[in-house]
Order: sequence, then structure tokens, then C-alpha cells
Amino acid sequence: MVDCSFLGCGRQAEFKGLCSAHYRQRKKGKSLTPIRALQYTHAPTCSKCDKPYYSRGFCEYHYKKRWSKRKTLENLKETRNGKK
Repeated sequence: MVDCSFLGCGRQAEFKGLCSAHYRQRKKGKSLTPIRALQYTHAPTCSKCDKPYYSRGFCEYHYKKRWSKRKTLENLKETRNGKK
């Protein structure tokens, strides 16, 4: 395994001695900068209960419950036309 040639990167080199992120920077014509680590901004648990986080601030149960109530396109058209 060969490391990225950018000083202090430590990722595996994939293209021309650079990791994929630094290669992408070079290909776009940008100067090479350190790659920052991903930062998760969500809470580790659901906002409505103590179950583990799933998506958009909710556990899997509350997420699916909330987003399954969305109206379909047909229902929206019928509502606008006064059929419902």
C-alpha cells in the first residue's frame, strides 16, 4: 500500500501518487489542501425517543411514520382542483 504523496495525508494513493480526494483537487486545477474529516452534526438518538438515529433527526420508526404521510402527486392535484 502506497500512501498519498500530499504531506500528512496518510490515505491510500490511487492515481498518480495521490489519493482520490487530492487527485480530484489537482484535476480541477485547485491547489492541494488537507482533506478534512467528515463531521456528523446529528444527535446520536431520535428527537422523539431514545432509539438510535436513522435519518433527519429521527429513529427509523419515527422517520418512516412521518414521511409515509406525505401526499402523492395525484392527491395534491385532486385537492387543488377541488375534488376532495
